[in-house]
Amino acid sequence: MTPRTPSAHSTNPAQPQHMAAPHPELGPALLRGALIGLSLFLLVVVAAAVVVPRAIGAVPMPVLTGSMAPTFSAGDLIVVQTVAPEDLSVGDIVTFRPQGDDLTPLTHRVVKITRADGRVQSLTTQGDTDASADAPIVPGQVLGRYLYRMPGLGFVAQLTPTESADSK
Repeated sequence: MTPRTPSAHSTNPAQPQHMAAPHPELGPALLRGALIGLSLFLLVVVAAAVVVPRAIGAVPMPVLTGSMAPTFSAGDLIVVQTVAPEDLSVGDIVTFRPQGDDLTPLTHRVVKITRADGRVQSLTTQGDTDASADAPIVPGQVLGRYLYRMPGLGFVAQLTPTESADSK
């Protein structure tokens, strides 16, 4: 009887299994694919943060404080769009210019609307984390209604010439 020689398909664990050598160009191809994917992701983020809002007549604004947490937080980017005062409701979030010397826009929730003859006379707002309401504002102070946020992307708007939405 002749001794058996191990075949290439041997299941003996002591026998080395045939393994393909790594493809020398696989590393650069994976890196190139990852860079393309990251670039596309960043392009979509910038489009959602800056281009799309401007295309629909909205404005991206960085949030400076946390008075509207958890709806949005300092460092987030919010997008606000012009709205007719008559289209506002209690519960809407609006960005407005406060009265006085401080020109930094504020973004708070509408808690009361005063109407006369079917027209909005004043709005009272309040930050979600604030204990008391703000002084009433008139419709001409409202810059827009909150549409959406992009967490942590407030720096994108700070790189472009926009206003900031301070949610004091």
